Amino acid sequence: YADKTFTKPVNYGRQAGEHLSRQSKQGRQYERFESWNYDKDYDNVMRRYHQQIYGVDVAVGMIRDALEANGVANNTVVIFTSDNGFLCGSHGYGSKVLPYEESTRVPLIVSWPSVIRPESHTNSMIDMTDFFATAVQLAGIKLKHDIDGISLLPILKGKKHQRAWAYSEQKGKWWVRDQQVKLYNDEKFVEVSAVEPGKEIEIKGELTLAQKLSLEKLKKARPHRVSP
Repeated sequence: YADKTFTKPVNYGRQAGEHLSRQSKQGRQYERFESWNYDKDYDNVMRRYHQQIYGVDVAVGMIRDALEANGVANNTVVIFTSDNGFLCGSHGYGSKVLPYEESTRVPLIVSWPSVIRPESHTNSMIDMTDFFATAVQLAGIKLKHDIDGISLLPILKGKKHQRAWAYSEQKGKWWVRDQQVKLYNDEKFVEVSAVEPGKEIEIKGELTLAQKLSLEKLKKARPHRVSP
């Protein structure tokens, strides 16, 4: 990445965050836009970022090589994901922390050669709590109490996932969303883009029937001890 240049997000810079809350500008994610040089040296910041990602990629490759060498790769489930995305200058922020699309959407790659079809993909909604539920089912464990997540095993076998909504919370601020719309804790209700992470359009005025039904569903959603 030594000489690579990077395209900035369409919502890059302070001007793209003027409409966001005052609270969102109080934490480290706001000052890091400048202290981490997103504003002055964007390409070098992103080069370091991508070098770190490459390092993780190499490490995962070493793990997979070891599985192959020991003859267990075909029936070993490898789940690659992250606990957060990265803002990369979007809205004039650096780092992560905030419950916006850029910092809450994460990669998810699953390898299980004996079960998953090569190059298959899904647009199903998945929540971090689903990984525990998946591990429990893969291990054949029968729990005596409810858990938050929904097993991904149906998806891995080419079936549909049943999650109706996903939830994210950070320091008392939260959102709950489905594939089309998102509800924030301050009652802001927005449409979200399936192809442009970070693009949100606030829904104002009279709601359509579909929007009313979605809003009602999200208001009733509970992240803990209730199956979505």
